[in-house]
Amino acid sequence: MVSAVDISEGAIEVALSNSLKNNTKVNFVLSDALDLLASEVSNKKWDVVVSNPPYIPVQEKLGMDKNVVGYDPDLALFVPDNEPLLFYDAIGHWAKGFLKPTGKLYFEIHENFGQEVCDLLLGIGFSEVVLLQDLQGKDRIVKAVI
Repeated sequence: MVSAVDISEGAIEVALSNSLKNNTKVNFVLSDALDLLASEVSNKKWDVVVSNPPYIPVQEKLGMDKNVVGYDPDLALFVPDNEPLLFYDAIGHWAKGFLKPTGKLYFEIHENFGQEVCDLLLGIGFSEVVLLQDLQGKDRIVKAVI
């Protein structure tokens, strides 16, 4: 079973419409990633968790292309300047308790915080933490195993 979690009802409505058009089976869950324990996704153990949380410090907003900030809501993009790892910390701690043994966690990350995300996940108790680059050679994905 695949579940998708988002805090935005609008985002879930769009994703549900796309899921129906493509005949896929997805359980959509309206929840705050900072409080996943209160969500139905905490009712079972997971093989894989994939997350693209907000990760751009607010101070970077003015320098961003309009094709990004003009379409995605701030809620989906930005974190407080003083807490750039806010979502990685919350989701990482949640995933540590709800991934099956040998479960995997994947994060899309801000290219400037790759090592910090790796260190955070190692500190939470993940192993095999790997930093991966995108096609432009920028740090973009962190993979971690329980």
